[in-house]
Amino acid sequence: MLPIPLRATEITGPDVLAVRDSPIWAPKTRSIYLQALRGFVRWCGSPLASNPRLWPIDGTPLNRRWPTREQLAAVWVACRDDYDRLAVAATGYNGLRRIEVLRLRARDVSLAAETPEARIWGKGENGGKYRTIPLSSHLYGVLVSLRRNGADPYFPWRTTAFGSRLTAVGRVAGLPFNPSGHTLRRTFGRIAYYADVPLVSIQHIYGHASPVMTAHYIGIDQAEMAAGLALFERAMATPGAAWRPCRPVIRPKKGISLRAWVRLPQHPGRR
Repeated sequence: MLPIPLRATEITGPDVLAVRDSPIWAPKTRSIYLQALRGFVRWCGSPLASNPRLWPIDGTPLNRRWPTREQLAAVWVACRDDYDRLAVAATGYNGLRRIEVLRLRARDVSLAAETPEARIWGKGENGGKYRTIPLSSHLYGVLVSLRRNGADPYFPWRTTAFGSRLTAVGRVAGLPFNPSGHTLRRTFGRIAYYADVPLVSIQHIYGHASPVMTAHYIGIDQAEMAAGLALFERAMATPGAAWRPCRPVIRPKKGISLRAWVRLPQHPGRR
């Protein structure tokens, strides 16, 4: 972090690099901070704003973890009460965001319908947009057990309580890392995709703007590129043919014509 207070004239290149290369924030978070910082130093007339080497960031995710189906099931079994089960079922079994779980009210859920569904208040501009999605059997069972009415929230605490509950459940389940709502939400989409759920369906459950966003979010863009390259290499492979380097180009000596040089016995092209 930059020291506070700090004048615009006191911001240096190393200060910008400290924000750009910080291991604390995700690439998107760092990009937002850098945009704000660059706009500020540009407004102040600092030459740092025009330095092209300072501002580009590496967009590779720092801590992408993909729990397996077995690990997700172990987290579910390790839940201690209905609130733990709500956090795990909503994120890992229904693909909801943490903020969407905190906003969920009894009036938004239709449990008595033939296909139980929920009207989800998502995130976005102007306070977020709504979407209606079906409920998984895990989340349906938890909501029925909690028995809320009207405007009562299903999860009555704040964000910190949500995260601490997932951390505790992950430790009980024996996971090698602390699961977050974000991790479980991405895992839901990844497992669903490899279970042949259409990418468009996952996009609508997530509330994403495009399938491309969903593909990147659940990490299948890199996986699909690697799989596509492997298919190409198998298609190009010839059974029984081993790769060998090309012969080096040997040029004729001075004073010898190319036609005469090719006819020489020592020419590499002659057998």
